[in-house]
Amino acid sequence: MILDYYSTGIHPTQTAIADWAVGGANVGNFTSGERGSQKGVDLVLGHFGDIGTTYFGRTLTKDEIAKEIDGDRPIYLSVGWYKKTLIFFDKRRGGHAMILSGFDAGTSLATVLDPWKDNGTITMTYDTLVEGEASSVAE
Repeated sequence: MILDYYSTGIHPTQTAIADWAVGGANVGNFTSGERGSQKGVDLVLGHFGDIGTTYFGRTLTKDEIAKEIDGDRPIYLSVGWYKKTLIFFDKRRGGHAMILSGFDAGTSLATVLDPWKDNGTITMTYDTLVEGEASSVAE
């Protein structure tokens, strides 16, 4: 989705990306760097689209999101869901990648590109984005 956003003209298949990044294994993705022979999203973007990235590693504020979007820099979202044990959500059970492509600072509405099934482009509030049911925006 980010490669398409920047109109790089490069359209690798999901299989090609998986073959390069994780040797074709069906494993979860991660935001940056390398873990053994597996490569993060930042390295995938650099390899297939010569696209640079900045890793924040935390939930961004509304002002920070607005600054990135206004600078024509979509934001990769790593969303996780967790199992509640006692009173904490501490057992990661899965994750999902989306792209935050628009943000209205006045209304705090975010435009998110979601590849899950037929979701496509969705709109949600900043609060839903960062505080949704047992979810996190930063890895």
